[in-house]
Amino acid sequence: MAEKIIWTGNSDTVPENVFHNVSAYAGNSVSGVIDEQQIVTWDFYFVHTSTNAPYTEGIVVDSARYFWQEGSTYKIVMTITDPLEAVAERFTIFSWRGETFDTDEFYSGLFFLEHEHDGERYFLISLDEGSPAPAFMSITPGSTNEFQMKVHISSDNTQGWLEILLNGEQVIFEDDSSRIYLKTYDGLKTNPVWSYGGVTGENTNLYMKDLKVYLLTE
Repeated sequence: MAEKIIWTGNSDTVPENVFHNVSAYAGNSVSGVIDEQQIVTWDFYFVHTSTNAPYTEGIVVDSARYFWQEGSTYKIVMTITDPLEAVAERFTIFSWRGETFDTDEFYSGLFFLEHEHDGERYFLISLDEGSPAPAFMSITPGSTNEFQMKVHISSDNTQGWLEILLNGEQVIFEDDSSRIYLKTYDGLKTNPVWSYGGVTGENTNLYMKDLKVYLLTE
């Protein structure tokens, strides 16, 4: 497939210029820091006493909210550095959500990516009808890892699909396949959500960088 980049998270000033919606409560925050290579690292700061997590929802393209196109295929890229302070915690870092899901429950999306309790793996799971096979991905606690997710957009759970690469290696789902089929479009509110939710015990930071979205074509 040919690919064309349509969005990047490289803005260190106003998150609203990059994300459709940025939400933080009770001292939580989302901010960007730019390095010498002009790469922005997004800092998701979570205050452990808060009941709501910092998150960003959707993307902005040409100064307007981007609407995901049913029938199109996208590649979503992000590099995440695990917080050592939270390696024993389970938290959601990414979810794909639509019209029917609660914005305060990151684990209720069409699919979502979570850091597991033991700190040594991530898992991706879908609550879509038919319960597609989950994927489990081993990592080193505190390490930096690149995730690539290829998503074909469809409201039909036999036509929508998802593939994942972790650090350039194809992820195999529990059914021994490299692709699962599921519903990936749920109305105009279909959006990716980057978050740092579900951590307790300490104030911690989760860092993401190299956030990009590509449109894939044949």
